[in-house]
Parts: sequence; C-alpha cells; structure tokens
Amino acid sequence: MIYELRIYHAVPGRLPALLVRFQNRTLPIWERHGIRQAGFWTTLVGESNQRLTYMLAWDSLAERENRGADCVFLSEVSGGGLPKDFLMRLAFI
Repeated sequence: MIYELRIYHAVPGRLPALLVRFQNRTLPIWERHGIRQAGFWTTLVGESNQRLTYMLAWDSLAERENRGADCVFLSEVSGGGLPKDFLMRLAFI
C-alpha cells in the first residue's frame, strides 16, 4: 500500500468553500474512478489554518499512474483545475 499526501493551501477565507467543493464534486468523481481516500483533515490553529491535507491510498505506483488522479481531477472537477481563488499553493509529498 502506498499513501500519497497532498496539501492544499487555500486563499485566506476560502477553505470552507474548498471543503464543500471536495465533498460535493471531487469525492463523487474519485468514487466513480476507484480512487480511494485514506483521510482528510484541516489545521485549526497557527499559520496553516487555511490548509486542507488529505491522503490517497494506492495498491502500487502502477495503480497510481494508471488511475491518473491528477488527470481525472483536472478534467472532471472543473474542466481545467480549481479556480485560482481557491488555492495559493498545492504540495505533493
């Protein structure tokens, strides 16, 4: 099992809208494509209180490449990615 950690740094004040977007749009798309989430969380205090952190679970790197989570996300969620007013920075770890 491989876990992919992703961190979204939302524009200040936009984290609630980003969370709604994930719940209503992104998660159903992932489910249709067999992309498994391993966890979601936010940071409540400190400089990172506009951060959305989540992990995806993959059986192997080959599955990660074959499922193409980035392509699925970018093409289906909004026809080209998240609006710029949602994110300041996205990190893959």
